[in-house]
Amino acid sequence: MAPALRTAVVARPREPHLSSRAMRVSYIGLGDIGAPMATRIHQQGHQLTVWNRTPARSAPFAEAGVPVAASAAEAADDAEVVVLCIDTPAGVEAVVDQVLKAPRPPAVVVDSSTVHPDLTVSLGARLRAAGVGFVDAPVSGGPGGARAGTLAVMVGGADDDVAFVRPVLDSYARRVTHLGPLGSGQVGKACNQLVNFATMAAIAEAMALGRAFGLDPDALPEAMSGGLADSSMLREYARGRAAGEDTNITGIINGLRGLLLGFEDGPAGGRTDMLLKDLAFALDIARRQGTAAPVAGVLDGVYRMLHNQEAR
Repeated sequence: MAPALRTAVVARPREPHLSSRAMRVSYIGLGDIGAPMATRIHQQGHQLTVWNRTPARSAPFAEAGVPVAASAAEAADDAEVVVLCIDTPAGVEAVVDQVLKAPRPPAVVVDSSTVHPDLTVSLGARLRAAGVGFVDAPVSGGPGGARAGTLAVMVGGADDDVAFVRPVLDSYARRVTHLGPLGSGQVGKACNQLVNFATMAAIAEAMALGRAFGLDPDALPEAMSGGLADSSMLREYARGRAAGEDTNITGIINGLRGLLLGFEDGPAGGRTDMLLKDLAFALDIARRQGTAAPVAGVLDGVYRMLHNQEAR
């Protein structure tokens, strides 16, 4: 983003943070990735409180002795760090509204959701006016990476805010990269998603080509492993198919294969709505920056066809 987006230093006093000290952390958004991220935070010794819009998602944490707040505002009250992982921009805004109603607002809010950087900057200004720091820290690596603590985290925000929350990020990440001022993490995630979505489309096209010729669809990924076409995405697709798991990655790639072949020979599905949301952010950022994004445009069309077919 442009240098003008650089945030001011948050005025709220902070004690120096040592990575060995347990922090008071509240986690909001216990979905497929959020729940294992929150579990990692708890396992690393931080004082965790959770809240989720769907109460049933909080039940495993309650059973493990983790306090479950009655609302997002209650979860945020007197927390040092609040981590968000919400699936929609509207949901992120609604939760931030509640966080700002906490009697004792947190020191820093970390948003691990994937939203437009404009929204990140806007929310950051609102939080900063209340003396609360804001860090955008979207993640990549999926539920498996969250469970293993090996997520890649792309971070934007003021230096002191990022340093303050770093021990929490380290709870669930293998790599944390501070890319620049607030909003930079979301731009990094958009770049990450372009590579992911292009790779999924290429794998689907390759698998469809091999299947049309009569190749074993499960043997081809193995044949490609170790070569230049190998990737984490290809390995996860092969693993998911071998295990018979209906994951987001296998479902979307199988769906694209079906679209190309005219029939499906594996379980298809996945959150194409979320995929299109992320692509829209990437395309809008490229347009504003005056950068050509022809591959992103093609991908938007391909995945929109898949989404429309699934919606029938």
